[in-house]
Amino acid sequence: TIDPEMTGYEDFATGAYEGETYVIAYGSGGSDTNSLQLQAFAEYLRSVMNYIPAEQLTIKVDTEVTDEDIKKSHLILLGNPTTNTLFTRVNEQLPIQVTAGRIVVSDIDWFDDTGSAMFISLVPNPLNRTKYLLVYGALEAESFSELRNMTMHVRNEEYLIKTDARTRYSGTFSKSATDWTIPAIVEKKTVEDFETIESEHFVVRIDPADKGTMDQIDEIMKRREVSYREFASVLGFEPETPIEIDIFMTEGIMEHYVGRDDDTGNGIIYEVHNQGMEDPEYKRKIARVFLGTVAAPLDQMVRDGFVNELSSSIIYLLSSVHPNEFMWEILESESVVSLHAVTGARIDPDLDSEIVQEELRSFTHYLIEGYGLDKTIELYAENANERVEAAIQTVYGKELDELEDEWLRTIK
Repeated sequence: TIDPEMTGYEDFATGAYEGETYVIAYGSGGSDTNSLQLQAFAEYLRSVMNYIPAEQLTIKVDTEVTDEDIKKSHLILLGNPTTNTLFTRVNEQLPIQVTAGRIVVSDIDWFDDTGSAMFISLVPNPLNRTKYLLVYGALEAESFSELRNMTMHVRNEEYLIKTDARTRYSGTFSKSATDWTIPAIVEKKTVEDFETIESEHFVVRIDPADKGTMDQIDEIMKRREVSYREFASVLGFEPETPIEIDIFMTEGIMEHYVGRDDDTGNGIIYEVHNQGMEDPEYKRKIARVFLGTVAAPLDQMVRDGFVNELSSSIIYLLSSVHPNEFMWEILESESVVSLHAVTGARIDPDLDSEIVQEELRSFTHYLIEGYGLDKTIELYAENANERVEAAIQTVYGKELDELEDEWLRTIK
């Protein structure tokens, strides 16, 4: 039987304050790139689950998880039955399974065979019913790089199935003393009666009730087309399909429709347009879509640095602000953060974000100016297969320390 005190996410998280331990187990049975992607995602999860003390949360390769771990710890599995041996052991006992090229809800006659399908579920661990099993799964290994872009309302949901950028199914389990099941599955819609407006490179959807945005849609479209042309001109390439933008009136309404997913890698941008106020974040989102056609880097350092530089470079060209002006202030105040400190799947959120993001932009600016845009694009792609230090060595033939010294000397 299942302990009746096992009630879901709140109970799962509360265990951290009671000294319980957690093990993130990522699959190692796929390609080297697949394993790196899952390892990077494991590191990302550890950083966002910072309510769990570091000594209570460990990361292990699936093959290193012991019977003692299963007995004493809550498990977090990453991958699918093909790549994760623990996943293989529990797959047939889970309410959401990966079977015969499908994601299957075992309690009802429902399945999806979309290659990009992914899911999350939190259930009692079939290997130890006194502990939880949190699963982040994907039907195909090609989707492992997108697992970080899938999120749930943890207070209201215990499972999520995402079959594409616009189609989600989520909810809570029906709980009995012996099993947690999904008796019915309901699609969560992203947009319903939104009006569609198209331009040369964008498809924008707006709720007709959003009069403020509707009144300014021509200017909104114009600004986004300007950014699109700037990025295409700088990079020399563009996305194969139009970029989709869903504009919502408030953050709350947006989350009601789409959760908190970042789907820019799939060419979909979610925005909240605030009564005519310019929000430069849309430029970063469009830049992410452009760069998403190149690769999905493992390190936030590479992703943010290129996006920051791409979305701000035009500003520097058209204004009197020097690209290094902010960096001069950072150097003068002796608040520079070492680049080694900002590598990894997720940058430490306790660091000064404004300083870190400007350093990454400035460093990327230096790489483009000193070594050329092609090399920077190559680094972006290589970081999808190697961690950033190794990718820099591959592309530039230098260590990160060497490039950091060159960059800081140039700034000074």
